[in-house]
Amino acid sequence: MKDWTRLDSPKVTLAIVVIVYAVFLHLQLSKSNYDFSAFVNAGDFFVNPAIAPDNLRVTRNSYGYDGQFYYRLALTPFTSDRSDLGITLDVPAYRQQRIVYPLLVRGLSLGQPALIPISLLIINVLALCAIAWLGSKYAQISLLHATWGLAFALYPGFLLTLSCDTVEIVEICFLLGSVVCLRQNRQFLAIRCQHIV
Repeated sequence: MKDWTRLDSPKVTLAIVVIVYAVFLHLQLSKSNYDFSAFVNAGDFFVNPAIAPDNLRVTRNSYGYDGQFYYRLALTPFTSDRSDLGITLDVPAYRQQRIVYPLLVRGLSLGQPALIPISLLIINVLALCAIAWLGSKYAQISLLHATWGLAFALYPGFLLTLSCDTVEIVEICFLLGSVVCLRQNRQFLAIRCQHIV
């Protein structure tokens, strides 16, 4: 029982999450020789490989997936052009509603195109770590063991989101942050977190 009490810490939950996702990422990235742009899932229906940045892997005869649009927004977040740098946004107004993730990526990469693929991944991993921490805090506020926070951070759908460079992990991070703030009677912070999403 004493050992179980010792594990009642957000640090333990965070450590478990880091290990699980590190193993997952190692297995996924080893398939592409650690080419981080493989997670962007760019397809040549929306990305012209002749014009796109050299460090972006583009799959031929493919529509690709949503990560290619967030990659583009990380390159040019405040653009009004539907096509730029060889990448076309499918529905610009919809994609630009989800600007927080690309802005965080742009900040981390310092706007350097070569760093954007790894920055897309790092931001999602950091958001997963925050979800683990916030989930543990929420569990403790609810008088549960901190490891119940794993239920948030190890949601199976995050494996797809992580391996496709999409925004859902960051959105859930802010949403969970808002819930935790509400439970702690920090309404102003809760509202701020909710507006970011």
